Amino acid sequence: MIDGMRPGMSSRLRLGVSVQEITPELAESVDLILTMSRSHRQRVLAVAPEEKVQMLGEYAGFTGESAEVPDPFGGDLADYRETYHRLEQMLGAVVGRLTRERAGGER
Repeated sequence: MIDGMRPGMSSRLRLGVSVQEITPELAESVDLILTMSRSHRQRVLAVAPEEKVQMLGEYAGFTGESAEVPDPFGGDLADYRETYHRLEQMLGAVVGRLTRERAGGER
């Protein structure tokens, strides 16, 4: 257990955790829902339209197993750090994609 330590501390990022249940109303109010894994995506599809739900890794341009982000829950600090770095890499690609799409007038 990490016990209050944040894997991103060495990157000088202040990380917060926010958990919110996905409801049909919430899904309706957003343009895009990104999940960490295929199993997460399947659960979200129970309340959200398929066109709004994508895996983070696939949306970021990763394919196959590299598009999945394993849940580090129950792991050691190294597992959390690995997950943090994978998410950081994927989110950087997502920001780039959204920036390009916005500049080009796409979704």
